[in-house]
Amino acid sequence: MADGPSYAYHDHRIHWMALTEPPAVAADPGAEQLVNAWTVPFTVGSETYELAGELVWIPGPSPWPWLLAALLVVSAPVAWGLRRTRPDRDAVTWRGLSTPAGVTLLVLALANGIHLVDDLFATPIPLAESAVSAVQTLLFIAIAAFGAIRAIQGGEGAFTALGVGSGAVFIGQGLLYAAVLSASQTASVFPGWLTRAVIAASLA
Repeated sequence: MADGPSYAYHDHRIHWMALTEPPAVAADPGAEQLVNAWTVPFTVGSETYELAGELVWIPGPSPWPWLLAALLVVSAPVAWGLRRTRPDRDAVTWRGLSTPAGVTLLVLALANGIHLVDDLFATPIPLAESAVSAVQTLLFIAIAAFGAIRAIQGGEGAFTALGVGSGAVFIGQGLLYAAVLSASQTASVFPGWLTRAVIAASLA
């Protein structure tokens, strides 16, 4: 019951409850199709009404165009750095490579701030649960940013820091969100294309 003109709650009748996909979806996952129609009766004062809707399966996009495009974008500054590096003169630090690679990683770490915002605002879950996800995301971003800055500075340990920072982005911001690339919807306050682009770049 509610005293005001609106009432929000979670109704299991309007979404698929089984752990397995609906039979029709499992048989043809690439086709948009009706899973089931649902109705929810409700009463306002002495009047009874009925809310009706449909649960529709919408297939997601292929992840490969996102991944291939991201790989090209992320590889470009690394390739440029390789062209500028003289192994015979810079055999220890290879700063010509570590600096552009570090800049790329830093930009990517900052771009993953969208996950931090989404952890806090994209879904209506309790603040305590949102805070745990946000702290985890912030930790991965911080590791990546630290590795990026050390790589930009060059010197001994630059590539070790770059590897650790890249690993943090790959695992914490790429693998954990990889399913979004093939999902038809994104639980994000940002446009779906931006969320997918950042995840694909994190994997790349």
